[in-house]
This record gives sequence, structure tokens and C-alpha cells, in this order.
Amino acid sequence: MNVSGKGKARRGPTMAERADRHDLYEQAVLDSKAEVDFMRATYRSIRGRAASFFREDFAGSASTACEWVRRSANCHAIGVALDPAVLEWGRKHRVARLTKSQRSRVRLVEGNVLNAAPVFSRR
Repeated sequence: MNVSGKGKARRGPTMAERADRHDLYEQAVLDSKAEVDFMRATYRSIRGRAASFFREDFAGSASTACEWVRRSANCHAIGVALDPAVLEWGRKHRVARLTKSQRSRVRLVEGNVLNAAPVFSRR
């Protein structure tokens, strides 16, 4: 039966069941391009030079880290997140879209950003 209990039986999964929750989250919450624009401009205005390193906390999808390394061959990013399944999604759906050079400058780390020491290594 359908969701309301009336009419024809439902065929196949619903739109909600077919949706990718990580993709929907990004569409609803993230604007990685604007975020990177803001960070780069703010850093330059404060420090007088371009930023080259970025640590993305709660970075499961790695979208902002990926956008960061797309901007310049001098940019490196580390993404830290607690959930290994979400990190794997980010590797498959975001990092995999980068060029080989860009992929070499992104590192995703499983860890709790609330109680872990900062990760600053580029490798």
C-alpha cells in the first residue's frame, strides 16, 4: 500500500529513500566556494599574504577541503571527521573528482576534533 494507506501499492523506493543524504546536506548547508572565498580574503586582509593550508573540522564530505586545493597548486588541506563511513563517502564522491595533483594535497583523517590534538602535517 502507499504511504497514506489508500490506493495503489507503492512501486519501488520513495524519492526520500533514493536520495543521498550527504549530497542533500551539502545542498542545504554548504557553500564551499563562498566559504573558501571568504577564508582566503580574510586571511589575506589580516596576514597580508595568501593562505596555503586549511584544516576542515567536521569534514566528512570533504567538499570545502577539495575546493581549497582546487584554488592553487600551493594549497593543502586536511579534513578531520569522526565517522569513517562519511569520510569514505567524501573520498568516493568529492576527492575522487580532483586531479591527481589535487588529490595528493588533501588528507582525510578519522578523529574527534573536540578532543584530538590539531593535525598540521601536510602528509
